[in-house]
Amino acid sequence: MDLTEFLAARLDEDERAALDAGSGAWYDHLDESNLSEWDIKHAARHDPARVLRDVEAGRKILADLPAYSKQRRDLRDHVYLPENADYHSGHADGTDDAAYYVLRWLAAVWSDHPDYDEAWRP
Repeated sequence: MDLTEFLAARLDEDERAALDAGSGAWYDHLDESNLSEWDIKHAARHDPARVLRDVEAGRKILADLPAYSKQRRDLRDHVYLPENADYHSGHADGTDDAAYYVLRWLAAVWSDHPDYDEAWRP
């Protein structure tokens, strides 16, 4: 499993969990007698609708980064600058170093997942 496949799988899991939780103000039904004010605010902040927006944003990042990397490579190839001499653009997922760096930080959220590869750690 490569880094982008790992991220896509985690986004799929988050989406399934959010959809399984249902819609509406699900946190309104929490038993507040056992929860602190912070617990309730935390639950509200991570309601399914917000998780689904986060999943959508993550998927857009995964979809757009290879094209962004290609634009950067094309620009670098047309304008040679000495600082570009060691520029690496050959990741298997189509990303360049800058985009791969972003993906590694996104994956770090799930660093406790059994499929997480420590080589991805930023």
